[in-house]
Amino acid sequence: MGKWFPGIRTGTPEQVRAHREAIKNLHRNGLYEYKAGIREETEHFHRLNDAVLRTESALSPTQRRWHFDRAGAELDREMDGLQQAADRQDRERRAQQRQGRKGRSR
Repeated sequence: MGKWFPGIRTGTPEQVRAHREAIKNLHRNGLYEYKAGIREETEHFHRLNDAVLRTESALSPTQRRWHFDRAGAELDREMDGLQQAADRQDRERRAQQRQGRKGRSR
């Protein structure tokens, strides 16, 4: 029960962490399936969705929404970091290729 709002369910930090990870795993799977062109609900999707449902039972509706949004924001930051790393590698690779061409032309 809630400390500040008696009668409202609040999850423990472990329950909240498990819920966020379940949501992020479900979103990652959705991104993968979208990129792969999978349009039907797969067995893996159902397992991940069931994990989200199991972990959210300890949370209040407000907490569910709050942590759903936060998990989405965390996943966005992770994906942005991966994209920045890929962009940096591309820039370095192009710079090395330009250096190689300059050396050959002389």
